[in-house]
Amino acid sequence: VAIYIACAFGVGTPLGTFIGGVSAEILSWRTIFLITTASAPLVLLCTWIFFQERERAKEKHFDFLGVLLYLILIGSLVIGLANVKQPWTTEGIHSPWIMSCGPLFILSFSGFIWRELSYSEPLINIRLFKIRPFTLGNLSIFVVATTFFSTITYLSEIFEKALHYSKYQSGILQIPFGLYIGICG
Repeated sequence: VAIYIACAFGVGTPLGTFIGGVSAEILSWRTIFLITTASAPLVLLCTWIFFQERERAKEKHFDFLGVLLYLILIGSLVIGLANVKQPWTTEGIHSPWIMSCGPLFILSFSGFIWRELSYSEPLINIRLFKIRPFTLGNLSIFVVATTFFSTITYLSEIFEKALHYSKYQSGILQIPFGLYIGICG
């Protein structure tokens, strides 16, 4: 797991910040979506070629209700948090839009936990969190990833807004950070 995380952070961060900075500087920030969309078929083809199915697993039932509840809880959380400081929500956290996302998140989260604990083939096996190393490993990856991504996000903000670097220069300045994470991670 550590090798995969180091490779993803070590390769993805330098390439992502550099390509994102160059595309935003030269073309538009929207081109990053075109680059991602264009590379998706190549990634799918490489996955199909290099990762062959080793053994046929027994047929499992798909947990549609679990997926639906998960999508609602993630959607309500992201929409609620992302729109708190938008200009159209003049009441902030007390706006009706945000106030409706909170209960929706709580209800869907409770329903998701109930569904995953009671379904025979859950989407996420919540009982794994009773295993201490599993829980601590997931918690440590969560803390590291949160710290990493917030650092990358705010480094870009600092370089561009406070220090007045271009997006291209900001991308170049973040390459050593990603390489360091890849080597030492």
